[in-house]
Amino acid sequence: MKKKKNSWPHKPNRLLYALAVLVVYPYFKIRYRMKIDRRAMRGQKGPMMVVANHGSNIDFLCACLALYPRRMNIVTSNYFFQNKWLAPILHFMGAIPKRQFVPDSGTIRGIIGAVKRGGSVLLFPSGQVLAHGIGGFFPPGLGKLLKSQRVPVVTVRIQGAYLSLPKWAKHQRFGQIHVTVAPLYMPEQLEQMSAQQVQDGIQQALAFNEYAWQKEKKIVFRGRRPAEGLQDILIECPRCGALLKTTAKDNQLVCTACMNTAVLDGYGFLHPQTPTDVVLEDPQQWYSWQEANMRKRVQEPGFLFERAAELRLPLRPGRPYERVGEGTVYVDGGGMGYRGTLQGTTVDLYFPAKEVATLPFSTGDHFEIPSTETMYCFHPAQGQATIYFVMALNALHANQEKNKQAP
Repeated sequence: MKKKKNSWPHKPNRLLYALAVLVVYPYFKIRYRMKIDRRAMRGQKGPMMVVANHGSNIDFLCACLALYPRRMNIVTSNYFFQNKWLAPILHFMGAIPKRQFVPDSGTIRGIIGAVKRGGSVLLFPSGQVLAHGIGGFFPPGLGKLLKSQRVPVVTVRIQGAYLSLPKWAKHQRFGQIHVTVAPLYMPEQLEQMSAQQVQDGIQQALAFNEYAWQKEKKIVFRGRRPAEGLQDILIECPRCGALLKTTAKDNQLVCTACMNTAVLDGYGFLHPQTPTDVVLEDPQQWYSWQEANMRKRVQEPGFLFERAAELRLPLRPGRPYERVGEGTVYVDGGGMGYRGTLQGTTVDLYFPAKEVATLPFSTGDHFEIPSTETMYCFHPAQGQATIYFVMALNALHANQEKNKQAP
């Protein structure tokens, strides 16, 4: 008896894919003045693994437009499959679900299946959009996965998407997006390389700093009330040191504790309103300064930060996360925890930092703690505190890595 060929994930529907490109491409050309450079892809045929940097929620559209007419199976966060309207479309388009920041054998099977049937897979290795416009952590094992598929590895570099639609922003901007597609490794090269060499090569090829790029390009990004939302990532005042006291309106970011004021210009850079104001040059530098301070803070004896929060869980496939309890979420020198209720039962949960790779989050709203069982979604009553938890966990990881490397 002939064995039935495994067809999951199927190739994205040709007609629907073409219609989407027909609608989205002109819009992106006009709205974002998108420029695509795919000259290096001439003559490239057959299945491939495509990896891209991730600075904005529109990156998957930028990458798919740049790769068309090749139809991509996109590895997509399982979060989006919780939407009952979006989930059927994602399945129809051949998207491969991935539980963020935990091992997911189903995702690996989906990638292998897509490549075996001659398809191409699009990955965003950082796993989520970052808040400050600079490249992030790639999970270990990426190099091994790419090497094992024995197909060309292609990179998509997207620049300008972060400045067009920052994760923290309330409104889009009108500027430019540049997309460059190029082969990185051929199968014969992969055979001669170790998995770690492949991993390091991908990390280097996709490294990006949106503000360094902008210093060179000097593109004006116009938008309504451009500073609004910055208060959800820039939470520490460089003049008085106050935490969680920043607020934003129009093009200004203000510390309500000392009235230190930063003005955001059309290029995305920050300036002091008066000679007495203390301001870092751009959101990336400001955020990095906060991270350095956080690495010191989490090492202080008795470090503890806590906030009242609502807990939500993904109880039903294809449905939004549901409220299951409320209590206190906290971070200390060893990890993160929650004391409160869960479906009517009082619980005391603790997640050691070494077991939590990172926190998927939405600025000013919520963060998630991935586990092998589920995704714990916390909505702090003070939404601005979300980024504090994210930075604190990253600081714990940075300090643990530094201690490992110490002689």
